[in-house]
Amino acid sequence: MTHANDESSVILSADRLSIGYDGEAVMRDLSFDVRRGEVLVICGGSGCGKTTLMRTIATLLPPISGSLKVSGVELVGADKRGLTTIRNSIGVMFQNGALFGGLSVLENVMLPMEAHRHLRKPVRREMARCLLSAVYLQDAANKLPNELSGGMQKRAAIARALALEPPIVVLDEPSAGLDPITSAELDQLIKYICHSTRRSFIVVTHELPSIFEIADRMVFLDATTKTVTAVGKPQELLRSGPERVRQFLSRTPNDPKKEAA
Repeated sequence: MTHANDESSVILSADRLSIGYDGEAVMRDLSFDVRRGEVLVICGGSGCGKTTLMRTIATLLPPISGSLKVSGVELVGADKRGLTTIRNSIGVMFQNGALFGGLSVLENVMLPMEAHRHLRKPVRREMARCLLSAVYLQDAANKLPNELSGGMQKRAAIARALALEPPIVVLDEPSAGLDPITSAELDQLIKYICHSTRRSFIVVTHELPSIFEIADRMVFLDATTKTVTAVGKPQELLRSGPERVRQFLSRTPNDPKKEAA
């Protein structure tokens, strides 16, 4: 999919962003953008800060310094109104789905609408049914989460992330715990929703098949340098990216002889 490279196509931008915990940075000088209607994958080796960045984008963790703009609103130092605007612009699917076990699938999808949209219950219910239909779960509306397979739970969580019609959807390790076929089906669903609705997806994953299948571009975080090593299309970075990125994308193990030298 082709995206305009002008400023108007950017829905989220990070500029020299530092993130971490209790004021102590674990990643520094992160600069990248997310364009409208694209899937941007955030990846890297263990301990590279993927989850920390995801939590920062989702406003669950305050940035330390730099800039992070969402739909033109600055997150760093945002007041209550700005924070609300940003939060309403981002839907989040957590790794384990985080569905409420005591609520039906339909009620789980309706939950964000009850908290943030002034709509009558029949309207919320119909909107939730439409979202479940979009992720092929229309027949599971009245089931409890524990009655669903792992893949179905992930799809229900995506439907809930879409409940407020956000322009940006963040998915944390969507393929974790899924078999290869179910994972491939989820990849196809993510691509379909992204390209049919022009929403932007930020997907945190280290699953190489998913990265090559869904990513319009990827951001590679490096645990050693504590920053962004590369941004680009996966196939291009595999061919001509930095050595560490090519090693990651080609599943090339470290050479123990070089490490011992």
